[in-house]
Amino acid sequence: ASPEERLSDITPWLEPFKTLYYRSEDDLSGQSSTMLVEERRMFEELSDIVGEAFYSGPFVWMKEGGIDEGGLPGPFDRLGRLILVDTPHCSRDHGWREERAKSGSWCNKMEAAEVVKAARAIASSGNEVVVLSPYLGQVGLIKRKLGKAGAKVGVYTVDGYQGKEADFILLSLVRNNDKTAWGRWGFVSDPNR
Repeated sequence: ASPEERLSDITPWLEPFKTLYYRSEDDLSGQSSTMLVEERRMFEELSDIVGEAFYSGPFVWMKEGGIDEGGLPGPFDRLGRLILVDTPHCSRDHGWREERAKSGSWCNKMEAAEVVKAARAIASSGNEVVVLSPYLGQVGLIKRKLGKAGAKVGVYTVDGYQGKEADFILLSLVRNNDKTAWGRWGFVSDPNR
């Protein structure tokens, strides 16, 4: 068999969920494949963003429970549930530049300091807060900076926290450099992340 034929034979085994989704109902012997249409864990604004960005439109939002709008701690009470913080580019302020941790993973000291400050404030209001980062170097740095306050704040890699939820999630993306294209974002540009 040709290399192309061998690849087409093994592809379904390498991507089983994708293969099951794209097969027709006839190929699945009466089983149906469905795309996720309901969302029960995120707040509605974030749910809509995820639905628009990665699916064909917003989800049917069905979250129950959670923190009411009136019970949000500052600054969420003023700015809303989704806050994006735009940090200075490293070409304007070198202190914001990413660097390699001792482990070889990426970290960003200035971003870590801001995340720790926000995490402590949210945790002090009695709410559950988790910090996520794609980089193990940043996770270690944030844990060290939190010190004893870390007992009230969970800090994990994005991959390590997959499938769990918390009242508040802070996402530390770390990367801030002068690179172009793929080098700018590294593995964070992978669609699966």
